[in-house]
Amino acid sequence: MSPLWRDRIEIFLAPDRVDLTRVARGLRPRPGLTHSQPCELRPDADGAGAVEALGRALGTLAWKNADASVTLSNHFVRLALVPSAGETTRGAERLALARHQLRLVYGERADAWEAVLGEPGGGAGVVAAIDPALGVALRDALAAANIALRAMRPFLADAFNSARAFLAPGPAWLGVVEPGRVCVAHLDDARWLALRNQRVQGAPEAALPLVLEQCRLAGGIEADAAEVCVVARDAIPGDLAPAGRWRFRTIPAPAAARERTSA
Repeated sequence: MSPLWRDRIEIFLAPDRVDLTRVARGLRPRPGLTHSQPCELRPDADGAGAVEALGRALGTLAWKNADASVTLSNHFVRLALVPSAGETTRGAERLALARHQLRLVYGERADAWEAVLGEPGGGAGVVAAIDPALGVALRDALAAANIALRAMRPFLADAFNSARAFLAPGPAWLGVVEPGRVCVAHLDDARWLALRNQRVQGAPEAALPLVLEQCRLAGGIEADAAEVCVVARDAIPGDLAPAGRWRFRTIPAPAAARERTSA
């Protein structure tokens, strides 16, 4: 079967559940079927439980002969800014820069990670890295169902793409919230200036102002008042109230993160 005619499965892998949406390809793609598979929360957050849940879901659904695009929760991804990433477009040099920055931030353990640096562009780039065991387990689970992995990216990437049209020209802030985690970024005309990916206790939206302030202070960023575009994996109850210098604008989450049904 031609890849152009194979169905596509959008997968969101998180510590507490796996969300799947199947979209039928063809001249007139049909709206996707959705399914959500809960999984046991594990303190190590290495993704093994989520991959096991994915395997159970694929076995139950019998979704075969398809291509998969996987979004990984920011829980499973290590993120860092690579300040000089825009100075070279050569793949090997870019990867070397990314690995050097990961080592500076996370230490020697980063040498074993599977790392990808964002597309070339002006200014800093974002490197995303995962434990290689997670990548292997994910590919094996998909291959067992005759599903080909075509793309894998962090939730930050999906959130940025959703919010991009809403980000103010010039300096702007992005907040990405999931249960137990907040990721924030400061940008200037879509150029990455600061980034923080942090585990939090309680409601992530309540922790968002503190994480923003920590990111601002760590980056030496001046801000009297700032609007934050917020993308959440799950619906936020009510509007986010202003907090100090911060004003919030909620942006719809990517479909793969919000469209689900109970298992």
